[in-house]
Amino acid sequence: MHFHELAHVVQWRELGAHAFIMRYINEIQTCGYNDAPLEKMAYKLDAHFTSNGNKFNIPDYITQQL
Repeated sequence: MHFHELAHVVQWRELGAHAFIMRYINEIQTCGYNDAPLEKMAYKLDAHFTSNGNKFNIPDYITQQL
């Protein structure tokens, strides 16, 4: 769970507080929690981490995906 939340910290840092919150709420409302892109990204990265996937620069990846 911590890794998932750390992914959100990077998203927040890159988007800024207001933009992150607005985007997050909008995605939850329009896509639902399970299909919200910011959530899907965090869950995907968490699954990669917990399965001992190949190491890569997570903040750079998140920045590129936003």
